[in-house]
Amino acid sequence: MKKVLATVVGLVAAAAVILVFEFLGEMFFPLPEQIDITDVDSIKANMDKIPTGSLVFVIMAHFLGILAGMVVTTYVSKETLVPVLVVGGILLLATLINLFVLPHPIWFTIADILAVILGFLVGRSLSKQRITHLNSI
Repeated sequence: MKKVLATVVGLVAAAAVILVFEFLGEMFFPLPEQIDITDVDSIKANMDKIPTGSLVFVIMAHFLGILAGMVVTTYVSKETLVPVLVVGGILLLATLINLFVLPHPIWFTIADILAVILGFLVGRSLSKQRITHLNSI
């Protein structure tokens, strides 16, 4: 049960970080009025009108979201990397699905994939260090 709780808490933490950074991106780089972010077709039709700065914030959101989600999962799990890897895997998969559902610029696709892979690797490393430290006490 603790593993499930750790996974859920990690996913919620990741989602919160992603939402905050995407909100900040839209605050600093407002989307054109014709884009309805609740409508996938509107986003698809207007992807080329989204400011570059806003897209950069999305990449940062994905990197920091996966990293935060994995590290927070470690604080609940404390004993195993399994929930950490599940959270990281779910977020990697969600990013890939997003990239296939919406037509992103090629630079964004490459940068986003590299960002989530880096976030996953750093998150795994930090989580592994923490769990190893906790188990050695």
